Amino acid sequence: WGGGGWGNPLQRDADLVALEVRRGLVTKAGARRYGVVLTDDLAVDAAATAALRAELAPLLKRPEGEVFHRGKPLEDLIRAAKEETGLDAPRHPAAMKMRGPHTKLPYVKEWIKSFEGGAKY
Repeated sequence: WGGGGWGNPLQRDADLVALEVRRGLVTKAGARRYGVVLTDDLAVDAAATAALRAELAPLLKRPEGEVFHRGKPLEDLIRAAKEETGLDAPRHPAAMKMRGPHTKLPYVKEWIKSFEGGAKY
């Protein structure tokens, strides 16, 4: 799950994506976002991977020279967090009760106050 990454995801080494799936860092469904199709035993299906990457390539066209892509807007990621990861979306610190001695510092008080009426990232 994630919001973006460095370079074109379709150029990631398919074997490294498969390794990340086996390590539990990426889901099998998430590997498809890199254009990687895995077999039931989590090996790369080379033919299906090539076909999926060819299908996805036009959808990922970026402006010439753009290297870093930030991905979906944060609001979309927060909305999809539970469905895509099984975990609740992270909450902004200002949406939680702040505790500790740092909360008495003037700049921390100002920061917390700036979020009154609704925490926004």
